[in-house]
This record gives sequence, structure tokens and C-alpha cells, in this order.
Amino acid sequence: MSDRVDLAALLDDPARAADVPLDDVAELYRNVATKIGLLNAVKSVLAARIVVASDSAPSHKPRAPKEWYSTRETAELFDCSTKTILRRAHDGTWQEGTHWQRGRGGLRFRRSEIEKSRPAREQSAPRVGLAYGPDVPPGRRRRLT
Repeated sequence: MSDRVDLAALLDDPARAADVPLDDVAELYRNVATKIGLLNAVKSVLAARIVVASDSAPSHKPRAPKEWYSTRETAELFDCSTKTILRRAHDGTWQEGTHWQRGRGGLRFRRSEIEKSRPAREQSAPRVGLAYGPDVPPGRRRRLT
């Protein structure tokens, strides 16, 4: 019996293993064990190449941006504070159910809806006129007695 022919024949039809003469079974078993070891080594090398290729190759499918964001992620997205995001959610600027919803771990904001009403950057307090505008003069200084 030739090793290659017998192994190839057994791989094509494993039921033929029952027809192998008992005198050849031990030798054929050692040959199969050797081939399994070699195939496992080849399999490991191929798997390593797949991993290296997938790490270095750019992804073919760009990831779609996710739809629901946490408060912190929304603040980072719009470059503002989490306080601004929560204020807009609770003062009625963004409607619950449309723009945001309550979820596990806090509020979740729908990106497609909140982008339509992007929060404006908060401006620093005016130096002159305090809360009433530039035409109101600053208050006078008083002495503490």
C-alpha cells in the first residue's frame, strides 16, 4: 500500500478505513498523526497571516455613525458642556421621545434629530452693562462701613 494513495483515498471516502488490512493500520495511523501535526502547523501559519493582513489592511466597510449617544458623547460631538446638553433636554428645546429618551445609565440623544437644532456656543458674560446690555452703565462702588 502506498501512503499517499491510501491517505488520499481515505480522505475522499473515510468509510474505506474499514477496508485497510490490520497489518497496515499501525503504520497508516502513524502517517495520519504525522500529517495532522504538519497540517496544524500550516493552519497556524495561515491564521497568523490572516490576522496580520486584517490588522494592516484598511477596513473595506466604513462604520456608520451610531444613532444614539450618551450625554457625554453628545457634548463631545457638539463641543459643549454636558450641562448645556442636559439644559436643552430639560428646558423643552429638545423633546423627549423625538430628540432624546431615558435609557439605562442616563439619557440617550438621537443624533439625526439633535443635529437639526445644534446648540449654540455659550458666550462669555458681557463686561459692561451686566445682564441688561452695553447701554446700562456699571454699578458704582460703595464703601463698606
